Amino acid sequence: MFATRGSRAVAGAVVLLIIATIGWLDWLTGPEWGFHLFYLIPVTWAGWTLGRRYAVASGAASGLAWFLADWSAGHTLISAWNGGTKAIIFVGVGILTAYLRRDRDQLVASNARVRELLAREELLARVDPLTGVANVRAFLEHLALRATQVRRSGGPLCVGYLDLDNFKQVNDRYGHPRGDQVLRDVAQAIRATFREADFPARIGGDEFAVVFHDIDPGEAEQVGVRLLAKVAELAKGCPEAKLGASVGIAVIDSPPEDVEAILRLPDEVMYQAKAAGKGRVLVRRFSTPAKAVG
Repeated sequence: MFATRGSRAVAGAVVLLIIATIGWLDWLTGPEWGFHLFYLIPVTWAGWTLGRRYAVASGAASGLAWFLADWSAGHTLISAWNGGTKAIIFVGVGILTAYLRRDRDQLVASNARVRELLAREELLARVDPLTGVANVRAFLEHLALRATQVRRSGGPLCVGYLDLDNFKQVNDRYGHPRGDQVLRDVAQAIRATFREADFPARIGGDEFAVVFHDIDPGEAEQVGVRLLAKVAELAKGCPEAKLGASVGIAVIDSPPEDVEAILRLPDEVMYQAKAAGKGRVLVRRFSTPAKAVG
């Protein structure tokens, strides 16, 4: 609660002032009135908020204040004995309170760390570790959610699929570290090209996919063309591999319940783009999951 040493010292001084006030009231009312519980209030507060050292100081001060109030009534030896025992009790209560606060803070910190680790594990379970985009698990979950929304609204579902052309040549000619960097660069190009509402992911190997959110098929095609241009720029860094990309985009009017069946549709369109000569974007509309309409 009190972060700086100065603020803690001021708080400690206030505690001692409160204890002195309680001692004065104890002396003023005489030995017939018991003020034991009132001393415990600043002691426990000091132990909880200021720590063990202040708990010891406030407990000792409370014992001294009680002794002085009782000694003024003429109880000399008895007052010294009772004051000493009460000081021990006050100090013990303050230290116990300080330890309870410490254990409570450690438990809170431990729980926060556990929650942080669990959140990190959950994030890692949904993110591709190489490229930083979503992995196939997260993609299928999002695709299932988006397909459900589309079935309710009646609009088409638009899903894109990208496969790098000649990526094996990058690994063979430039090495796997260079190939990994190319995948990271492609993922960065994908994030920069697609809209914030779209959901891109790495499906595996050199294949990426995206769920478009409320997009016209013509606009989706233009996004794919811009992405191919960025891949072409990246390919200049490894000219011997002749790196490129093929993109297939499926516009699905009636998405099936099986999300993997949905994903196979843009995958099929992507392979049609490769068969047509690679390095191009191909869009197909599916009126049903089984039949494509050019």
